Amino acid sequence: MTDLNKLRSEFEGIPEIKTHVDHGNVFWSDKNQTYASEFQCLHAVACYVNGAWFGWQEKAKAQAVPEDYCLVPKVPTEKMFQAYERYSVAPMSTLSKTGYKAMIEASESGAEG
Repeated sequence: MTDLNKLRSEFEGIPEIKTHVDHGNVFWSDKNQTYASEFQCLHAVACYVNGAWFGWQEKAKAQAVPEDYCLVPKVPTEKMFQAYERYSVAPMSTLSKTGYKAMIEASESGAEG
């Protein structure tokens, strides 16, 4: 799950959004969980910021790693090789390395098991 406050802080750091927040054109409404404006003439600005905010959240969701998955490098690190050698009953082989490479390639192609 994404930390909403951290995500919102990053969003408000975008120059186009920061300008509106810093000048008081819009503010975050905890009650409605959206950006709002005290001024009727700035309603369009609030709509713009909310549209950008919802898009920002969707992008963050798309980039999030699901709970039952972990993120690994495409090429195993030295630390990973050492852990393999320490805990494996078989020595590191070409088969081990090509097996890892095949798993990475399968995940990139969208193959699911």
